[in-house]
Amino acid sequence: MGLAFAYPILAITIQWLCGHAIDFGGQEVIAASPPQARIFTAVWLGSSLFFYLFAGASKSRWRWTLVILATGISALGSIFADRFAVPRNVAVAVAVAEVRSSRPMA
Repeated sequence: MGLAFAYPILAITIQWLCGHAIDFGGQEVIAASPPQARIFTAVWLGSSLFFYLFAGASKSRWRWTLVILATGISALGSIFADRFAVPRNVAVAVAVAEVRSSRPMA
């Protein structure tokens, strides 16, 4: 269920990371980004996703620590996204989609 929610958002994010503007019905919703914003977003999302996936695969006592670390990375990336010219709607949508799709199974 989480994947069905996250798939369109992550697909749009990947398209945006490749340097394309996001259009819906001929209307530009998100402008193409500068390389600085794309690099920041790729590092931010990549590191957060790495820790979420590692926490999901881990059976150790550090599992919840990794989930907290990944959530903190998502939150801090969302806070600092403005400084790197990442559009606010991209930062918030991606952070929410990543948290919902990467929750470890109990």
